Amino acid sequence: MSPIGDGVLSLTKFYRIRALATELAHVAPGMASSQVRGLLGPGHAELADDLILYSDNDAVVDDPLLQACRAAAPSARILIWVGLVMADTRIAEIVEDYLTNANGKLIPTRFNTDRLEGHLVRFLPGRQSRKPATNILSYLRDSGIVEPEKEGPTIIGISSTNSTTPFVRDAVRYIMFRLQHLEIDYPLENDDADVALALEANHWLNLTPKEFRAAYDSSPPDEAPEPPEPPPPPPGGDGAPPVATEVDVEAHNTESFEVSGQSTRTAVRREQPLVVAYKAWMVARGSEMIRFRFRPPGTPAHLFNDIYDKTRGNLIEGKADATRPSIRMAIGQLMDYRRFAPAAARLAILTPRRPHRDLEDLLRSLDIACIWRQGDDFVDNADGSFV
Repeated sequence: MSPIGDGVLSLTKFYRIRALATELAHVAPGMASSQVRGLLGPGHAELADDLILYSDNDAVVDDPLLQACRAAAPSARILIWVGLVMADTRIAEIVEDYLTNANGKLIPTRFNTDRLEGHLVRFLPGRQSRKPATNILSYLRDSGIVEPEKEGPTIIGISSTNSTTPFVRDAVRYIMFRLQHLEIDYPLENDDADVALALEANHWLNLTPKEFRAAYDSSPPDEAPEPPEPPPPPPGGDGAPPVATEVDVEAHNTESFEVSGQSTRTAVRREQPLVVAYKAWMVARGSEMIRFRFRPPGTPAHLFNDIYDKTRGNLIEGKADATRPSIRMAIGQLMDYRRFAPAAARLAILTPRRPHRDLEDLLRSLDIACIWRQGDDFVDNADGSFV
C-alpha cells in the first residue's frame, strides 16, 4: 500500500469528495483491496491503495475515516481531504507553501485558478496544469472549508470560509492513526495535537496554530464507534515472535518515510540509493541480501528493516547521513528489529561517510558496527565483517 507522501495520486483526475464519503461508508473492516476497488465509483478505484489502510494480509483496517463515513459524521468530508493531503506530498506542499500563509490561513488572492495554474507548472513540467489547479481548489470547496467566488465555472477567489474547528480533534485522531499504522516516523512532541501541528496540519484546515490548539483542547470529536481491539498475539503469549516475511531490498515499504507536511519532506527515502548500491556490492561478493517485514505481536502494523545479509547474518540499517540524530534513530531501530531477527544477527549502520569518532565510540559501546562509502567501495570498522 502507498506510504504517506509518496506522490502517487493523479492531480489531473478529479476525486468527488461527497461521493467518496458515501462509497467509503460501504467499506467494511476485513475486506480485501480488490473488494474495495469494486465498491469505489468511477475514477476512485485507485484510492483503494491510498485512502484505505490494510493489515499485512490485505484486510481493511477500520480507521477514523471509515468510521466517520459509516456514521455519516460531519467530519467525513474533512477527513477525506486530510487523507488526500497525506497521500500526496505535492498537495501538501501546494497547500502549505502556496495557498496558505506562514500562519496557516488561506491567502484569498492565491485562491484563484489562473494563479494556481501558473504555480503548478513546477510540479508538472511539460504537462497541462489547468485541471490540477481546478481540482485542488474544488477539494477545498467540497470538503466544506471554502465557499469560492466564481466567474462562470472558474474559481477566482474566496467568497467565505467555514469553521473547521469542530473537526480538529477528529482530524488529529485520523492523522495519528495513519502515522502509527504505517509505522511512519513522526516528530515526538508533547501530545497528538503537537504532532499534527509539527506536520503543519493546521494549514490543511485553514487554522492558525493557536486556533488549532484551542480547538483540539475544547472540541469533542464526532461520535464514532471505537476501533476494534487489535488481533490477539500468536500462541505463546505476548513474548511470542512476530511473523517475519522476507521482501526485496528495493521494495519501497518503510516505517521511516519523511512525513508529508514537514519542511524536510521527501517523496522517497534518501538513503535508498545507498542501500541498493550496498546490496549490489555484497551480492557481487556472494551474499544473499534481503530485508524483513516484521509483524510485532498484538499490533496491526508492520516494521521493515533495511537490509539483512542472510549469508553473513548481518542486520543493517541505512541512513542518508552520519549526523547524530540519524545515528541515534538508527540505534533505536536496530534495537527494535533485533528482537525479531535471527538470534545471532550482528548489527551495523550504513551511511554515506564515516561517522564522527564520538559516534563510532557510541556504536562500539552497543556492539554496532559502521559501514560507509569510500569512493566506489564500501568499508567497515569491523575487520571486513560487513563488506
